[in-house]
Amino acid sequence: MKKAYKVNVSGAIFNIDADAYDGLKKYLDSLEQYYADDPDGKDIVADIENRIAELFQDRLTIYKQAISKDDIQEVLAIMGNPDEINNPNEAPYSAKATKNVYRNPDDRILGGVCGGLGSYFNVQSNWIRLAFVLAFIFAGTGALLYIILWALIPVARTSSELLEMRGESINIQNIEKSIRKEYENVKYHWKERNRRV
Repeated sequence: MKKAYKVNVSGAIFNIDADAYDGLKKYLDSLEQYYADDPDGKDIVADIENRIAELFQDRLTIYKQAISKDDIQEVLAIMGNPDEINNPNEAPYSAKATKNVYRNPDDRILGGVCGGLGSYFNVQSNWIRLAFVLAFIFAGTGALLYIILWALIPVARTSSELLEMRGESINIQNIEKSIRKEYENVKYHWKERNRRV
């Protein structure tokens, strides 16, 4: 029987084979070292760990309760190494990007439904808003449909969900870009707010 460790990855507990544990620990240590001097580093590493936990969860079944060395190698190949961020010629293997509908918290007037649909269909969200307004004026159903979609569509809360909403691969490069973009938006809105005061 193989020795296994219980490991907490982003708040989720996983059983990991002893030979796989070393690979994961080495990878997470290299991430922390790579982002140690970066002011956004802790958030980037946290989001990468969230994505690793999601990928681990996908590999577990009722018959398979431990993460193996092969699972670790697959997950780390999908995520890529920190060294690959600044070297686009060594882009990591990336699983096919999935695209899901989420409410977009960055492009919203009310609930982000139009922003999310716009991202999903690659259409400007203002066109979606116009369609809802026209449906409300001519058919009387626009507001009801919007409220139903608001209740059914989850909001994109994590970097992984924001990348999924746009149909981008969820790897280390895109997670870092997403976090940095988020911080730039916060800084911009903070400066605008202070300028008005």
